[in-house]
Amino acid sequence: MKKFLILTVLACFIAASASADDGYFRGKHRVISYSSMEMSSGDLSLKNNFGAAFSTTRTYFLHKKPIAGLMKIGIDATWMDLSYNSFTTMVLDEEAGLVESPLHQAEIGVQAGLSLTFNPVDKLNVALYCRYAPTFSASFNTGDGTILGGYMGYIVAGGRVSYGFIGLGCEYRSGSGEMNDFLEGGTSPLKTDGLRAYVSFSF
Repeated sequence: MKKFLILTVLACFIAASASADDGYFRGKHRVISYSSMEMSSGDLSLKNNFGAAFSTTRTYFLHKKPIAGLMKIGIDATWMDLSYNSFTTMVLDEEAGLVESPLHQAEIGVQAGLSLTFNPVDKLNVALYCRYAPTFSASFNTGDGTILGGYMGYIVAGGRVSYGFIGLGCEYRSGSGEMNDFLEGGTSPLKTDGLRAYVSFSF
């Protein structure tokens, strides 16, 4: 009799746990990225030597129960996206003529968009997303001292595969804007696009 009662209580507990199980979905993400980016302004086109980024994202799921038992729709909000890219450009030196010069670009922005998160089995998650990313971009050319800055609007699309708290992902970024010359005045158009490969930590 005691065994029957214990088994009955255990069965009720398991059933209640299963009915309350919404799958394995995590909404807080910290991302460290390596980036491969290209920028163009007029006839000038540059590819970065290396780049890195760090971002924090929160996914707000729009419903509690997964669709078909495995998918949730969410709104992604990236509250901080910091990036740095190193380029090499050419500047005119009065004595040496055209010489190579380091060009440093730094950006800070936020992102918002929709995501689909799949939990097909156990702790495995697959996420797809598309976001808009308003960003402030600034660059400094060490050769001629030029400082540029302005607004960039990016479209970001990517995906992530994770197991437990760690995952790998890749995203494509494309944006354009007008850069202001803070020293000499004037503006110039800028287009930037490329890929980020990243490691994510989800909580």
